[in-house]
Amino acid sequence: MERIHTPGFDSGEDARQQRLEWSVQRIVWPVLVALWLAIGLGLLGQGPLARSRVAAGDEISLEFQRFARRLSPAALEIRAVPRTDRLRLQLARSYTEAVDVQQVYPQPARMMGVEGATRLEFDVTPGRPFDVRLQTRPRSMGRVHGWVAVEGGARLSFSQFVYP
Repeated sequence: MERIHTPGFDSGEDARQQRLEWSVQRIVWPVLVALWLAIGLGLLGQGPLARSRVAAGDEISLEFQRFARRLSPAALEIRAVPRTDRLRLQLARSYTEAVDVQQVYPQPARMMGVEGATRLEFDVTPGRPFDVRLQTRPRSMGRVHGWVAVEGGARLSFSQFVYP
C-alpha cells in the first residue's frame, strides 16, 4: 500500500516518542494503583489500617489514629477500669510536647506534670469502666511516640505518623 503524503499532516508515528510514552505508563500505572490501595486501606485517612488498639488486659485500653495530619484534629480514646475512686492516668510527656491537647473529656479533677509524664486525675466509681477522650492537634511532622498508663500499672506504648 502506498503512503499518501498530505502537506501539514503527518500520519506516520514517531517510534521513539511512543516508546517513551509506554515507559512512562509502565511506571505511572503501578504508582497510581499503589496510591489507590494505600488510600483504600487507610494509610492516608480513614480505613482498616488507619486506627489501632492496644490493651493491657482489662485494666486499660487505648484506641488511636496511626496516621494524622499536622495541625489537624486527632484523638486518643482511653478506657480504664479503676480499682479506687480516683483514677490517675499518665500520658508520656514526649507525646504531650509533640501535640497540642485541645480538649479532655470528661474534664479531669486535676491535671499536673510529674516526672516524664502528664497526670490526669478523675473521680470515678471503682470497678466500672471509665472512658477518656483526648482531642489533640499534632504540631510536628514525622513519627510521634507516646505511652499511656494507669499510675502504677502497665504502659501502653503507641506511635503515630504525622503527615504534613
